[in-house]
Amino acid sequence: MPCFGRVLSPKSKEMKKETKIDLKKALANKNVSEAELARRLGWTKQYLNKISCGRDNPTMEQLERIAESLGMTLHICFE
Repeated sequence: MPCFGRVLSPKSKEMKKETKIDLKKALANKNVSEAELARRLGWTKQYLNKISCGRDNPTMEQLERIAESLGMTLHICFE
């Protein structure tokens, strides 16, 4: 399965930026819109947009749900 996600310091601006980039790439690779992913997750489009634009930090559980909804695995890298 393809991988999605990266976790840095939970308070890091870098984490928001990396999550934003990875989520946008995952959506493009799977040809899924934010609206469709939000529907699959049972979330509002507005909430998913906050994550995809880097305005909110998702929890680990939320990242796992996103990855699963896209048929991907969550990959965490400590560097």
